[in-house]
Amino acid sequence: MIRHMKKLILFTVSAFIFISLLGASGGKKKFWFQAGNEESISSEGIKIKVMRNAKAIPITPITTYPLSYSDSKGTKKIDAFSPFELWMHEQYIAKWEGENCTMLLCRINKRPPSGMKLILGKFVLRETYDKWNEKEESNKFGDDDVVPWLEFFLSSKVNTSPETVKSSPSIKILKYKLEENSKEYKEVYVVCDPKKPDNRYAVLYQLDRYMDIKKSSSAILQSISSISFSSFKETDNKQLTTKNSRKKKEWTDEYIASRENVISNIKNLKDWWFLETENYIIVSNLKSKKLIGDIEKNIEQCRKVFQSFYPIKKPLKEVSVLKVFKDRDEYLAYLGRNSDLLWSIGFWASHKKELAVSPIDNLKGQDLNKMVLFVLYHEGFHQYMYYASDKSQISMWFDEGNATFFEGIKFKGKDNFEMEITKRCQEMDRLVQRNRLNIPALLHMDREEFYSEKGRSDNYTLSWGIMYFLYKGAPILKNKNNYSEIPMKYYDALLATGNPKKATETAWEGVDMSKFKEDFLSFWNNDNYVTRSKNYDPLNDKNKRK
Repeated sequence: MIRHMKKLILFTVSAFIFISLLGASGGKKKFWFQAGNEESISSEGIKIKVMRNAKAIPITPITTYPLSYSDSKGTKKIDAFSPFELWMHEQYIAKWEGENCTMLLCRINKRPPSGMKLILGKFVLRETYDKWNEKEESNKFGDDDVVPWLEFFLSSKVNTSPETVKSSPSIKILKYKLEENSKEYKEVYVVCDPKKPDNRYAVLYQLDRYMDIKKSSSAILQSISSISFSSFKETDNKQLTTKNSRKKKEWTDEYIASRENVISNIKNLKDWWFLETENYIIVSNLKSKKLIGDIEKNIEQCRKVFQSFYPIKKPLKEVSVLKVFKDRDEYLAYLGRNSDLLWSIGFWASHKKELAVSPIDNLKGQDLNKMVLFVLYHEGFHQYMYYASDKSQISMWFDEGNATFFEGIKFKGKDNFEMEITKRCQEMDRLVQRNRLNIPALLHMDREEFYSEKGRSDNYTLSWGIMYFLYKGAPILKNKNNYSEIPMKYYDALLATGNPKKATETAWEGVDMSKFKEDFLSFWNNDNYVTRSKNYDPLNDKNKRK
């Protein structure tokens, strides 16, 4: 019995910074929806014209809400979900993004979720939803269920008397009028095959209000009128293999669930594929064989580096998902126009359990490859540590300090590597010169403070400077110290307690912070120390101390 439940909804969303000049969507020039090429959804037997220059976008993974509860046996962690999101994923078929407009195709075959035991009034366990789902599948979905479905899905009132757009022996198209929305213009249509009336589909068109609605409506009518049904076809096998591909030897239930979810999310996306390595599922629409091979090789090599510093203490059950987009517009469309990550070129989101990477449009060839791998080194650490720490919340100084430190990985052959100092050293010099070094404050920063627009850049730099000093600077100082033990003390304490604050206290216990700052500055102000640190191998010293 659950006696006490509390939120642990502390999402880890780490984003790799990219400063871009994004055009404002002001009202100087009006755009309108224009019908474009025909798309074929073979899994449903549907063909339809989408908007001009449309990009097919993967649906984002289901959000996981980590919660904790206490009973007579102690405190336990559970994963909870939004019943609406679980339901929506089953109804979703395809999504396209154009300039300031979105088009969504869904199946209509299941009533909105209801009657389930909720946690905190809005979450459910996966098994609770699955039981409801199994029962619901035995209930026949009828015409009277369409309007409640639309209202639930669209969060809007819907006119119960639809307009017939087309009615023939082969297809029936109904247009439902929605309640006015000041922010967006929407049109929704329900389509079915009269010969198979149980096969109903919803097509939603969503446009920014400043677009030319009159012209857009005419083009939308052209698009929806183009829809047709054909025979169902099995989707192509989207699995990609290379000469270096290695499949995971053992599949856990969690791995199988992750794999099936990945495949489901891209099955109707043209040019998208997935590639399995020993510890990752890579999902992408990249076409460069060189970049695909580099990602496949480097992501596994990175994991070995992370593991050499922070060994996995118990087997990991879940697979790590990496999503790489072919172009930046697709990445931005995937994030959504209202996302606060539009400045990023990559992110790790623990609640979505995926690492996503965006290319930069003006980079080509080797420069593009280097950029993608650079992001993988940083965001890949966040992903690795999330699973290695048993999904614990992690202190910012440790998480971002290590992520920026591992940007300096340089592989030398198959199994050898060294940790380079990177260009962050120049930023660190400027920070030292400006005397912007409030280390105690950084050690206790929460996510909101760390990522604040005012201090974010300095916080990244100081976190890197601390981690570099702990691993490569402190061991070469003249005065003996145990600073290099701090990262592993934190990691061990985090695994033992699951509490980032307690782990920080344990890691820095007994450290005289005034003396630490003095030693820290003596290193960064001494060019000889910094030069010597470049050749210092922290793992060699770590192995000697074992």
